[in-house]
Amino acid sequence: MNEKELKAMRNSFKTVQDKRENILDDPQNKNLQEKVIDIRKDAIKNNEKLLEIAKNSFKNNDIDYFHANNADEAKTIIYDIISDGSVSKEINNGFNLEKSLDEGLNGSNFNDKKSLQNLNLIL
Repeated sequence: MNEKELKAMRNSFKTVQDKRENILDDPQNKNLQEKVIDIRKDAIKNNEKLLEIAKNSFKNNDIDYFHANNADEAKTIIYDIISDGSVSKEINNGFNLEKSLDEGLNGSNFNDKKSLQNLNLIL
């Protein structure tokens, strides 16, 4: 790259950085961030109640659901559903469903293993 192209690139990156800072420092954005944090705290505090509401809603709408308290229970539920023949084991050529389930339910595809504590499977 020549000097003129580098200068244009630096100006573009500076513009992006300035806009990003303005967005992050915006009071409306800060207010939304605080609301999201409050909603998350409320959901965690009322987890059992919210799970019961969801279960009742599923029942009222004739939706089959399964609830697993941990990764092992979730794998068992998934394997049972797959093994009864109602779900095709072959999703794509070369896709290993069992390996993907093991990896995902053992935390490698999740930020936090606690997110699996109350894994709800809607199938």
